Amino acid sequence: MPTPGLEITTGAAVILPNAAKLVMPGTLGSDLEFLHLLTDGVDTALRNWAEGKPSAISIGSPTAASGYLSLRSGTSYLQTGVIDVAGDVTMLVVGRDTGDKSADSARFCYVGSSNTLGIFTSSSSQTRLTTRATQDGGATGTSTASYVANPNGWACLIGAVFQTGVSSSTADDPTLYDMGAGTSGTANYNTPFVRVPTGAAFTIGHWGTNQNGPGDIALAAAWSRVLSVSERTQAYAWAKALVATKGLSI
Repeated sequence: MPTPGLEITTGAAVILPNAAKLVMPGTLGSDLEFLHLLTDGVDTALRNWAEGKPSAISIGSPTAASGYLSLRSGTSYLQTGVIDVAGDVTMLVVGRDTGDKSADSARFCYVGSSNTLGIFTSSSSQTRLTTRATQDGGATGTSTASYVANPNGWACLIGAVFQTGVSSSTADDPTLYDMGAGTSGTANYNTPFVRVPTGAAFTIGHWGTNQNGPGDIALAAAWSRVLSVSERTQAYAWAKALVATKGLSI
């Protein structure tokens, strides 16, 4: 009897919510902090498939739909058991903003931690990755933003953030990827930086006090490192196969 939560053999995929463990492809199981499948109801979504990591809790009233949970930033979301300690991080989410995006009250946060790290809808036309860091040894943090155009419907978004960076390099820039659209946006601090810890848990469908709009999420994950180009490609292919079993296209 196979045990992976998602089994890929001859091009077919199947979700096994009651499996003993999840076997990730390649090196994607390394440094995995949380992976939540929101495809099969609220109770199942609370399970963290990252080995040895704590489960999530439900805040408010997330609503189960066909292959995803409907959430609202600020009131109905999942709070993971994983704390943001301001190290390297890659966040992946499969979701969509279902608000009209006209104001923060109608804009959705996909995944984040407090108001200093998050992927969210920031305007009627843009989705944003925000991270906060101190620069040149300063005592207070400053925020920087990476943008992509708002996805048209369901999307696989990946946000990659380094713990530290130097002004002479663009390779350490915080970057947001819309994997299906093949687009990305970066932001450069232009000075050496160190990311600011939030001390808060990562949340799915929420990140702080700003966005309060509705959205749907099928999958959310985070690693305590920055994934390589090939790993991002592999993670997208894996997520695409998974949500396709629920009739979702990314």
